[in-house]
Amino acid sequence: MKPNIYFSTLLYIFILLISSSYQTEVYYTKTDAILTDPNFDYHIIDTVKITSTVINPTDYEVLNNTAFRISITPDNLKRLGEWITLYSNNDPTQQVRWIPFILSSISSVPTEGGILTINGYFINNKVIFFFIGQFQTTPTNATIDSALILMPQLNDSSSIYNINSKITVGSYMFPSFLWSVKDPTISSVSLNNRLIINGSSFGPNKDWIRCNVAGYHTPSVLPIVEFTKHTGVILDISSLANEFKFAGLKLLTLTVNDPFSNISRSTTYNIPIVPIITKTTSTSSDLGGPVTISGDLFNSVNSFGFKTIKSIQIGSQSCLNPVDLFVNSGSFICQLGPISKMSNIEQFTNIPILVTIDGATSINSNIIFNYDAPSISNIYQNGSKIYFEGELLGYSSQISKTLIFVSNTTMINNSFVPSQIDIVPPETNTSSVKREWIVQLLIPNNFKSGLYNFFISNHNNQLKSKTTQLEIKPDIGEISTPQTKGDTLTILGALFGNPISIKFTNRPDIKNTSNPILIDSSTIIVNISAGSGQNIGLQLNVNGVITSKSFRYHQPTIKSVTPITTLGGVITITGSNYDINNTTVSISNSIRCSNTTIVNDTTIYCHVKLNDTDTLNVGENLNVTINVNTQIVYSSTLNITSITGGKETNILSIVLPISIFTCLFILITISIITVKYIKKQRQSKAIKKFNN
Repeated sequence: MKPNIYFSTLLYIFILLISSSYQTEVYYTKTDAILTDPNFDYHIIDTVKITSTVINPTDYEVLNNTAFRISITPDNLKRLGEWITLYSNNDPTQQVRWIPFILSSISSVPTEGGILTINGYFINNKVIFFFIGQFQTTPTNATIDSALILMPQLNDSSSIYNINSKITVGSYMFPSFLWSVKDPTISSVSLNNRLIINGSSFGPNKDWIRCNVAGYHTPSVLPIVEFTKHTGVILDISSLANEFKFAGLKLLTLTVNDPFSNISRSTTYNIPIVPIITKTTSTSSDLGGPVTISGDLFNSVNSFGFKTIKSIQIGSQSCLNPVDLFVNSGSFICQLGPISKMSNIEQFTNIPILVTIDGATSINSNIIFNYDAPSISNIYQNGSKIYFEGELLGYSSQISKTLIFVSNTTMINNSFVPSQIDIVPPETNTSSVKREWIVQLLIPNNFKSGLYNFFISNHNNQLKSKTTQLEIKPDIGEISTPQTKGDTLTILGALFGNPISIKFTNRPDIKNTSNPILIDSSTIIVNISAGSGQNIGLQLNVNGVITSKSFRYHQPTIKSVTPITTLGGVITITGSNYDINNTTVSISNSIRCSNTTIVNDTTIYCHVKLNDTDTLNVGENLNVTINVNTQIVYSSTLNITSITGGKETNILSIVLPISIFTCLFILITISIITVKYIKKQRQSKAIKKFNN
């Protein structure tokens, strides 16, 4: 507010001295009147009178050659408007008007009127008139240093700025001056499809007012739809609809134009179009991390297309480097530091959030921030443990600060401490900044199969995750791999109990050969029929609760392969886990057995009969491939032992007879020679005997 009129602390009054050619200046303090005249020597003064009354010499003194002091006393204070005369040797030398009245300032009032204050000294007990234009008034109350004057509303018939004004005290009139009402001020602005402006000193006529809001392509003057003289304006803001879609301070300017004086006075007001917080994430109190805050009017550019200046305050801590989560996401992500002290619970929960965009700050948000607010994204059972995945599910170094609450139809919010908490950092090759919490709970022994409700709490149960349901089932951890001839199947897991039944869902050819036997709550055995293959679905029913898992039979093996000749022949293959119904054999991936006999689960006969295009080489080792119901085993142990031949028919028919004939000839020759030798020996013995 600019003062309408300024007075020095002391009001200088120039009085033309009577009967003297000198100009004397008089000014008043709260105790004295000081006369000064550079062309006069006050040492010559010996008497001072007020009109005809002599003033006591103790009430005046010479200060120096050019200055003289007269005390203001209760008696002479009453002699307002009379003359003070200074004498030297009974001759009057100087005369001044006695007006002990100090006027230091005159306040302004708004156009709607109010209390005007005249400040100064020696004001009480004076007859004061205040003339403002054609208006004349007197104080309603006065003290020694001020007077109050009640000013009515100003109308539009005359000027409100630079009004010619004057003050009279008694019969003395002070020089005129220009007085103005207060400048307009705006006290509040509200938005309700229209812009409602309340304030003061808006003037008596709506045609004197001009309003506009700074923005991109906003009109220079907004239409006034309602006007309350001096104090209220309502504007049509339909043209500002686009501007108010952007958060920030919108500069409103209200100008009052006085048509009589051609003087204008303006005031401004920053209209806060505030962002509205709708949601926030949490972060770890001991690690810190990213926080995402979402809301309405979370714009990253203003109506001019310039980048907005935004800041986020969470409690006493600034959330650093706020940026858009992604373009036009309506969400900002910022980095909040950890809290070093863990003792004060109040600093972890119910923390206010302030989001400021281009100077406009969110207000009265019921969205508050909590450190370590747990969030479960996934829950599953694996064997005898339950795994919770999510964010902020506790402290890896302070497991006891986290509780897992469990309830069902017979159990109400029993709490358990996790058996383990792991915090997985974000992957380095991704843009993610989120850590993942994995919490493990060892299923208590008294738990039975059924549906349970779970939630996780931090900070003495002040912060809770949403409730998540999980059906705890008899869980199959591992299943043994049986032999193809039939075997005992062992099922390992958790929460097993009677009654038990087992079914093989995708292999009706596999049967139980005995009833399942419960060894303990983690082990079941059952004898099953011969079979083969993999991905066999096993359905386990424990007390009406069904769980499933797949298993496979043992992989086939090759222990030995007998050799064949280059003409082919019968191969004997020994090994294990062959299936008489689902086994094929091939040689070198192209030669197949013309006749395959699966003797049992350990022996296979394969008759290899070559085609015209097949060739086997001596000394060569060929691959033998056995496929038992999609389970395949390889071996390179088939050896070719005889000379390379073309066809099995002609060569064998020639070579075999010659060999047989040669053998018979040798045997006959040996027999003849032997017989002749024996006869000759007998004859020789007979001759010797006769001679003797």
